[in-house]
Amino acid sequence: MKLLHNYFCLNNILFVFFYILFINSYAYSNEIDGIYSFKDVYIENESNNSLEAKTKGIENSINEKFKSLIKTLTIKNIDYNFIIENFNSDDYLKNVVLNNEIVTEKKYIANINIFFERKKIIDLFRTNRILFSDALSPEFLFISNYNLDGSEILWEGNKINSEWLKYKGTNNQINFNIPNSNNTNKILLSSYDIKNLNIINLNKILDYYKLENLIIFNIIKEYNSEDGKIYFDLNIIYYTSSDNSLSTIYKNKIDQNNLNQDNLFNDLVFISYNEIYNWWKNKTITYYGAINHEICSYSVNDIKKIQQIKNKLISISQIDSILLNSINLNKIYLKIYYYGNFKELNDILRLSNINLIKNQSGCILNYESA
Repeated sequence: MKLLHNYFCLNNILFVFFYILFINSYAYSNEIDGIYSFKDVYIENESNNSLEAKTKGIENSINEKFKSLIKTLTIKNIDYNFIIENFNSDDYLKNVVLNNEIVTEKKYIANINIFFERKKIIDLFRTNRILFSDALSPEFLFISNYNLDGSEILWEGNKINSEWLKYKGTNNQINFNIPNSNNTNKILLSSYDIKNLNIINLNKILDYYKLENLIIFNIIKEYNSEDGKIYFDLNIIYYTSSDNSLSTIYKNKIDQNNLNQDNLFNDLVFISYNEIYNWWKNKTITYYGAINHEICSYSVNDIKKIQQIKNKLISISQIDSILLNSINLNKIYLKIYYYGNFKELNDILRLSNINLIKNQSGCILNYESA
């Protein structure tokens, strides 16, 4: 009886502990992830007087960044127009921080940080049932290979890599890296591997960079004898080492006449980035409709992992809320409320190394920290 009493006492203590952990982690995550931010926004505005110049300059910057944010979050142009025409940016503004102000008689200059409230904006999408996507991608390794004059260019003299650097940090949804200049790259991966999608060596290069997700760009310049035109055959492939799967993001032959020959690589990277961005947004759409729920068990072996799981789950816009349903000595049961269907939710969660497995005994949550 004493053992049984101790078991129930310990179980109750654990329940209280995990309950507090979940409540605290929810508040903590909202504090950190509860804003959309635009930092170091440069303002230089002139008007009849400095106060008017300041007021108008800040107001215009807030409106511009609100439009930029809504453009990023929406899937359809009609939804973007609906929000911009019917909702005021000030209603979603959290605060503005002014830095490095310079004020003259009629001019105002400053760098400002603009913060919008994430919860309010998500509620706007939910209330109006608007398709939504703000999921941050896993870190992709971008590898570019091209043949424009009969020579394969992958490592040395690769001009595309420098173009990719222009897009670092321009979009907070696409997280990527490009290879360094280390000679180890040449040993691990060749143009032949790229063209033939050699999974063994694709895994080697990912292991070297300690990543799981790869996006490959292969570009071939070719002449079409039927219409007498020159085309750039652009093929963008996504590969993940977690299940050795390959999928096509984009494949198209681009007419040379539609590209600026003096700025060729800039144009090709611009097209590629837009295709990746659209692919990612459509891959992570949240359909705000009826709320579903699932009770999933997780085997407790590391308290830190529970905190990581909680933070990852509540950062995903498809998830409405999470409750600690029950607990025993080696398992916790989470009640997950979410929008859309189970498969769509699980596809998003897998990108964060979380997998929900349904079987006859219920739902099991697996998590492998990166």
